[in-house]
Amino acid sequence: MAARTISLKAKAFKMEGVPEMVKMLRLMGETLNGESKSAFDDRIREAMLVPAEMMADEARNMAPVVTGALRASILASKLKTKVGAMVWTNGVRYAAWVEFGTSKQQAHPYMRPAINAMRPMTANVIAEQLRGVIDDMAAQLSWHKEDSSK
Repeated sequence: MAARTISLKAKAFKMEGVPEMVKMLRLMGETLNGESKSAFDDRIREAMLVPAEMMADEARNMAPVVTGALRASILASKLKTKVGAMVWTNGVRYAAWVEFGTSKQQAHPYMRPAINAMRPMTANVIAEQLRGVIDDMAAQLSWHKEDSSK
């Protein structure tokens, strides 16, 4: 089983089984078309949003607070063109300066520690979310013997 390495600047971690999971989800998505494909993609986006929201909550808790603008700018959202989710800051141009520091200001990391704190739980949360999607899809696409009493 191959592992995918995910790099967070100087830190990296491996998630076992990710390439196989991505391949399986792509194959499942390819079996669908039209509204079913769109609904499947949206369900996967929703499943990926759960751990992204957890990471965003943790980043908000770790962010230094002066005015509260940085904390309020940390968001999690579904990707629009691809299946997935992301955590990001919106409308605060100094977010990276706080995270990484400048020549005049010490770094106060909040995003990377939040991601690292949630990392051990992420695979289990994704697996739990995807289990529901796969179960629903299997029930929807499986053959059901017609009720002969009708």
